[in-house]
Amino acid sequence: MKGEVAPQASAGTGRLAPRVTAALLSDPGPTRQANEDCGRVMMTTRPDLADVEDVLAVVADGMGGHQAGAVASRLAVEVVCRLFRGDAIDAGDSLREAVIEANHAIYVLAGQNPELQGMGTTCTALAIRPEGAYLAHVGDSRVYLLRDGALYQMTEDHTAVMDLVRGGILTLDEARRHPQRNVLSRAVGRTEMATPDVWSAPIPICMGDRFVVCSDGLPDAVTETCIRDVLVALEPSAACQALIDEAWNRHAQDNVTVAVISIEPAVPVGAGRLPETREAEVAR
Repeated sequence: MKGEVAPQASAGTGRLAPRVTAALLSDPGPTRQANEDCGRVMMTTRPDLADVEDVLAVVADGMGGHQAGAVASRLAVEVVCRLFRGDAIDAGDSLREAVIEANHAIYVLAGQNPELQGMGTTCTALAIRPEGAYLAHVGDSRVYLLRDGALYQMTEDHTAVMDLVRGGILTLDEARRHPQRNVLSRAVGRTEMATPDVWSAPIPICMGDRFVVCSDGLPDAVTETCIRDVLVALEPSAACQALIDEAWNRHAQDNVTVAVISIEPAVPVGAGRLPETREAEVAR
């Protein structure tokens, strides 16, 4: 078995509420010995909001050498999960500040330890609350949304090549095949200040929505058509495993981390729920 699937967690106790299921799987991939990715999904009960749970999914892809990259990605995930407040007046601002604090923690630690100098990480954090979904994003990890059978990329890659696309110098198709497509123009921990992309307002969620939060190892190896087909056909934990398997089949050149969150129709009164925190790490 190439990975350890995080158990599903579901929302919905007492009154009628959307059922939220989530899973996360992280794998070094077929060509890497170490896993510099880190990911976590957290679910917290909100009984004052008709028992709808807050969900936070964070994926970070570290860089700076095997040890340093793993340190950076894990620290980013730990800080964001610890500091984000889903019950804040502005959850988007809370998510932004959590990523900024993660940047500060990594930058300071690298400055104190010569063996960690130059380390950094992507950091993509998706929070789902009753009023909608929030995002804070730095780097080239991604969020996708499956809605009504169509797959949408909800983040922009912070890479030098995508900067050329935005400037009209390269086409998107040229960027996908460019040899330097994974060179980041923005990362967490590399500089004293970070500037995460944050959605200006929460995106309303709909029954049947499925969100994917993933490191770039997934879309680099697996087509978006395949990602869409897997999400349509499978529940979150099975979808995570199928996408990791597909990345292996396509000889992924990087670590692969994928979280899938599904918003499903209301569940009946008294439905059970599982513990609130799920994490998937190195899977070898």
